[in-house]
Amino acid sequence: MSSLVLVPMVKEIGEMQPGAMFECEAAKYLKLSVNELRKFVRIGLIPARHHPERRRRIYLRSDLDHYLESLPREAE
Repeated sequence: MSSLVLVPMVKEIGEMQPGAMFECEAAKYLKLSVNELRKFVRIGLIPARHHPERRRRIYLRSDLDHYLESLPREAE
């Protein structure tokens, strides 16, 4: 007997990514090391928030996307 598996339809891969990430996930998302991410947080380039229950930094995907969009484009 086979079973039916429902898979959500998404328009883009980005829709499947979480809205908030912990430090390691955020660094991977940005293609940075954890130390580079911490440095960018320290100098104010990327905002970090604190998870109220886990006492860990969290990063909103929208903040990470905003950082990426602020990077200069490569000259053609």
